[in-house]
Amino acid sequence: MNIHLRKILPLTLVFILAFIVSLDDIHDNSILSKLFGEKSSNIIKRALNADFVKVDKKRLLQQVPNITNPVINTILSKAVKAIFDFPLSGASTKTTMCFIAFGLAQVKLGVIRKYPDWFDDDTTFYLYASGEYKGIDAITEYVSFAYNPDFELTDTTSEMYVLTDEITDDSDTCNITYVQEVIFKFTEDLFPPDTCVLGPQAFASSFRLTGDSTYVTFEKINLYFSLEFMNALTQAPKEGGVAERVCGVMEESCEEVWTENEFENQTECQASIEAMPNSEGGGYTDGRSKFCRYAHGTYAPENSMHCPHISTIPLEDENGKIKCQESKYIQPSELFSQLELDFIYDISMNELGHDESLIKACDD
Repeated sequence: MNIHLRKILPLTLVFILAFIVSLDDIHDNSILSKLFGEKSSNIIKRALNADFVKVDKKRLLQQVPNITNPVINTILSKAVKAIFDFPLSGASTKTTMCFIAFGLAQVKLGVIRKYPDWFDDDTTFYLYASGEYKGIDAITEYVSFAYNPDFELTDTTSEMYVLTDEITDDSDTCNITYVQEVIFKFTEDLFPPDTCVLGPQAFASSFRLTGDSTYVTFEKINLYFSLEFMNALTQAPKEGGVAERVCGVMEESCEEVWTENEFENQTECQASIEAMPNSEGGGYTDGRSKFCRYAHGTYAPENSMHCPHISTIPLEDENGKIKCQESKYIQPSELFSQLELDFIYDISMNELGHDESLIKACDD
């Protein structure tokens, strides 16, 4: 069991409060403040009045003990139900507060307009097979790649499977991991007709409670797709399509990089790109591969900092970094705990019907 009960109030005080506080009283902010503190009471207050807020993720999978404090259990259960429309089986006060804030924030990676609410300049976002991105602008740019005109990324179900690590009531940080199934469908401009990739997406996150209308500020999000999923994604483009796209961007938008590479024409450039593997190590896209250049070539017309990243020869960008030349081969175990990885695989295989590759044919 990954979450443990912490006693909230002395037993005598519990019984006294149980008589004093009725269901109607729990909207009283002074009572909430005494029980939970100002920041948490503000979150609960919003939750209790949030009938208009419903997240579309109904199912929460937890292994948690019941809170035996009747007052706190009543308040938190009512608040959780107001947000998720789903009764929480019970957890420590801080764990439940984390769920409430997560629900109020309605966190979904595809809602990019909300990133200034959820992220700050210190937030890190890491996909082990692709690299690390820090700050609102970098994270926004990276995630936007999954919603570029070549892709259509959607959830396949309304269910979100959620795990919490042990969150003690004196902790400043919430830890939530969720798993859901997503599907990438591709347009026919760069991909063969009816191409798609289906598999679980997971992220392990750490965030702080804000106590205001933003609800959460993320410290980190570690994103997970299986390496087999990443490999299928990188193998999807038409032969020659990425090379043509990247070389077009290099010549038109990255003239200095084009000159440094000493290409005489598009044919030379495309032959050089086409000679690269789609990805490295069976799905890594942070090294000398076509897909790394495809990604950065998508950013480059709007952000010239990415121009050196599509070069066939190593070139430093304005921050002194060299990308798309050598993969770091980061392992999932470097970013995820064994508990988190076990949870991802358990849900993917036993709830979503995947085998160990964590990828399915789109018509399954």
